[in-house]
Amino acid sequence: MPVYSVAQTLPQHIAEAIACYILVRSAAPYTFGDRPPIPERKKSLIPLIAVCKDWRLAIAPLFYRSAFVDPRKDYMLKYYKKNILYLSDIIENNCQGFVQELHMNIQVSDLRLSSEDWNSQMPILDTCIGLSAVRSITYILMAHGSWEYKLSQEDRDKPFEDNVHKNITTTINQIERQACNRWKVNIFLCTTAGNSGKTMEIFDFLSKRLGGLIGPDPKHLLLNEIKITKPLLSDLSNASLRSISIGRHRGSRLHVELVRQNANSLEKLQMCYITTQSVLKMIWNKGTDHHTHIYPRLKTLQITYCSGQRNPAASQPLLTPFPQLRTLICRGHFPFSSPVVLVGCQQTLNHLDIDLDPGLLEMCAKTNALKKGSFLNLNYASLGWSIRGIHSKRSVSEELYKMTTELCAQTQVISIKSCSFETLDSVITRASFASNLKVLNMGDCSTNIDESILLLCACPQLQKVKLTLRDGDGLGTNRRSMPKLDNIREYQERYRSHTANVNFLSISAIVFANSRRAAEIIVLLVDILDSITFVALNNGSTLRRTKLFNALGYAMKWPPYKDHAVKNVELSVDHWW
Repeated sequence: MPVYSVAQTLPQHIAEAIACYILVRSAAPYTFGDRPPIPERKKSLIPLIAVCKDWRLAIAPLFYRSAFVDPRKDYMLKYYKKNILYLSDIIENNCQGFVQELHMNIQVSDLRLSSEDWNSQMPILDTCIGLSAVRSITYILMAHGSWEYKLSQEDRDKPFEDNVHKNITTTINQIERQACNRWKVNIFLCTTAGNSGKTMEIFDFLSKRLGGLIGPDPKHLLLNEIKITKPLLSDLSNASLRSISIGRHRGSRLHVELVRQNANSLEKLQMCYITTQSVLKMIWNKGTDHHTHIYPRLKTLQITYCSGQRNPAASQPLLTPFPQLRTLICRGHFPFSSPVVLVGCQQTLNHLDIDLDPGLLEMCAKTNALKKGSFLNLNYASLGWSIRGIHSKRSVSEELYKMTTELCAQTQVISIKSCSFETLDSVITRASFASNLKVLNMGDCSTNIDESILLLCACPQLQKVKLTLRDGDGLGTNRRSMPKLDNIREYQERYRSHTANVNFLSISAIVFANSRRAAEIIVLLVDILDSITFVALNNGSTLRRTKLFNALGYAMKWPPYKDHAVKNVELSVDHWW
């Protein structure tokens, strides 16, 4: 997992404007095609100590926020040499005081090495000073079997328990000394199919000592493919975690216990690849009259890739377990059999993103959990259909769209997922109900140019929209030929009086026979709706993006668009707000 400087996440023109003041430029510029008279000096960062004080204070926190610690620096440079900032390089520039995030690679099989060999790989943590600003540490546990064969046969045959214990203890002491104020800890496990038994045996031993790597009082914890052991649960017994993220794990009894013991302090909970039974255990408490384990401060709950079946006959909580919930995301499968989760959060939720199925739809209809106007403060509403099938989706798409637009009159962002429509007549008709709608995501729904224009013009406040664009019959019957100039001018005249406020158009997929015709339709759409200033083309198209971009540039030069604002529209690839 490469580590990027925060400055590299800025827009390119901003990053270049900042970096140009601290980059070493070539002393011998030359024209394209000429050989340089002297070897060119590549641009490289110079020590910030040589930059004026004002610029140093402005730039250093950006460039030196994240640092990477890896004993195999040469190996990592082979793949990520342009994007990684190593702690050793930062110390050379005397800027370690700006480091707030540490990322460490720990090769599991190397823990069996002798203490001398292990310490020789991690000298930087033993010698550096001034890391008091570090608040976040990410551990990447590399359990790749390929590294096993780089050890000598003698090392592989040696008992490794003592060495592993010593090396883990040494690393824990170094981390505790250098980054004693860490609040956020992320642990990722990277494995391969070729892992040896000894490698996984070492990892099992390491998993019992993770509490030392995490620290005594973290506030944010992420565990990806990491099993929780009883020693780890005991080490975290006094912690007051504010956020827990469990990734790619079915959710064992100890995972459930970790969540439950932090119920009073937990504000954010994310779970990926978990079972319905585990979710029920988190909220069920038979020791209370209402049979509910309450999370009084939880504001964000995100569950993805949940497996198992809901069992309405099973014991269910009688009160809402999340009285202060603001964001509820359940993608793929809704794990709660009781309607109290939805009904109890109708006054607090401002972000709702769930996938429905026939059973859940029936339950919501009986309990009015998703009735018209049931949510008072909902700003983001997203409903999808978890049953994959064209016929089932078309039968409920209009109902889902109607339900989504009626959940709250104040909703500004609406997303309809995994749905398709025979026609968009009902969608366009109901668009007037969403008077406050500013963002519309219907990337799974295909529209032709006529439907797109009518839909975008029907929402008076709409600013951003995501659609799938397909070919239609209005611009010639031959869908492989180019639209004629008369057809283009006819469309311009037909929709001259139509206006929209949309300025951002994202096209998730382009369903056309060739790039030139697709480009003509896109340019015509943007020309008619002159409020659009930014167009993003996503990966959903089967057309080659290079040809499509060339065709777009060619289409903008056609006579029908002469002196039009379409030439000022910015094009991008793979961009969504």
